[in-house]
Amino acid sequence: MEGQSFEKQNEILPQPKVDVKSVLEKGEIESVEKLEGHFLIEVVQMKGDGKGLFKPEEPEWRGRPLRVQLELIAGLIDEILELGLVPEIVERSINNKKGILQRFINVDEARPAIYGNRGLRQIPDETLIKAALFDYLIGAADRRFTNILLSKDETQIWLIDHDDFMFSDVKDWGQYNEILGETKDRKLHITINAESLELLKRLVEKLNQLLTSPKEVGVETLSSDLVKVINNIRQRTQTILETGIIPI
Repeated sequence: MEGQSFEKQNEILPQPKVDVKSVLEKGEIESVEKLEGHFLIEVVQMKGDGKGLFKPEEPEWRGRPLRVQLELIAGLIDEILELGLVPEIVERSINNKKGILQRFINVDEARPAIYGNRGLRQIPDETLIKAALFDYLIGAADRRFTNILLSKDETQIWLIDHDDFMFSDVKDWGQYNEILGETKDRKLHITINAESLELLKRLVEKLNQLLTSPKEVGVETLSSDLVKVINNIRQRTQTILETGIIPI
């Protein structure tokens, strides 16, 4: 046909997007190895190119008895609000241990923000605002640089380690929060747009569901501590819905 070109007949077509959560939930496991420097956390190699971090339930004496449930709550918040800040996470049992399996961020993708000479200063305002929203909702009391992964080009971040220490019920929760500190340094006034407000309404609905049916966060019945966590998140969400701003 006149004008038709076959020069790109060998061009590689875009591949379909991988359903990371499905791989984490159902993917075949090839190997499990201890993460260097960590007593309980393991690196799980999936068949193909997938890799995850497995964090098992921890005994109360280690100080993180709610880790699995809190990590799943953090993942739900990120997913419902479409933030793209928390690596995909699922509940899974490995080697007869119940826990969570989370997408592994490779060293060629990112590094802890503490190793960046400029810390978070290169992160776009939009990304920082999303992180500030997330951390306000959970009252992130332990958002140090070691709990923030920074992409090599310093434009993207991932928020990790949402355990009992991160969700600590302290009044001055922002004292050890680097996201909040950077947001304040930039003097950002954070107003929530209409689309985000609708997503926040969906979050309230999900939180209400969890109070009566918490299977999605790995338990049949909520402990009083988990009820308190969910109610705190719900209250902060309602505050934003009523005011239209993040009060930080």
